[in-house]
Amino acid sequence: MASGNKILAVTLGIIGGFIAIKIAIGFLNQPSDKELIRDAITEAQKASREGRPGGVLEFLSKDLVVNQTEAGTSRSSIADYIKKMKPDVSFAESEPDIQGDSARLETDAKVTFAILGFSRSIDIPKTIIRFQKVESADWLIIPKKSWKITNIEVPTESLVNLPNLGDSIPGGLPGL
Repeated sequence: MASGNKILAVTLGIIGGFIAIKIAIGFLNQPSDKELIRDAITEAQKASREGRPGGVLEFLSKDLVVNQTEAGTSRSSIADYIKKMKPDVSFAESEPDIQGDSARLETDAKVTFAILGFSRSIDIPKTIIRFQKVESADWLIIPKKSWKITNIEVPTESLVNLPNLGDSIPGGLPGL
């Protein structure tokens, strides 16, 4: 019996040590905030281009505001828009200005659509995207930080040229 308890204690010690090492690695190997934001933008752009709304929605805050209109409740409209239009969104700048737990990216954007076999690009100058840092955990114990898009501002006159926006998204910017 004593031998069985020793084996159990050693096994639990090894598992505990493994968990402690994973937690330490989680703390030490986190990318910088700029890298996390750039990765989020890149992943959302790729998902949008491929028509995968889940890959975009994961980076949008549930309280997303687009041109001072709350868009969080219309996540299904955003998803439908991405599935149907597959907008290819690109930005002139990808370096955010980070201030503590919030960040701001001011850039010119370009949205390209393929409509009936024709490609159409729309330039959207002076786009402002605001981010908020979100703390979470992988496997419930390994700390992980990420960034969510909380606010998007685009000049209203740029939205006129985007297809079907009136029916899809309040405030109107697709694919982010």
